[in-house]
Amino acid sequence: RRRSFTVTLAPDADIELAQNLVVEAMRNTQGVLDAPAPDAIVADLTPTGVLLRARFSTLSLRSNFALVSSECMKNVKIAFRDAGFAGHGESTKNKEVTQNQSMPINE
Repeated sequence: RRRSFTVTLAPDADIELAQNLVVEAMRNTQGVLDAPAPDAIVADLTPTGVLLRARFSTLSLRSNFALVSSECMKNVKIAFRDAGFAGHGESTKNKEVTQNQSMPINE
């Protein structure tokens, strides 16, 4: 199952650093599958910030799915804190997607 969540960055945040922190945090989360590889893409640009969409895959079991989703978001927050990355906000949305489903960029 494919899962995504968004992270809000400050308008002047280092986007590449944020993407690297997000991907590494998801890769290091137990239950995240190696394929398709986790990624973090720019989902939207707004006057108040940049939205990154973090995407990862996990097993379809509902209990595993919910736990891994929670751990990914927590680990991203911890990675930002540990790296001293202050240019982020809170996760704003959770969305389940299938591998073949297209993801709208603006929601």
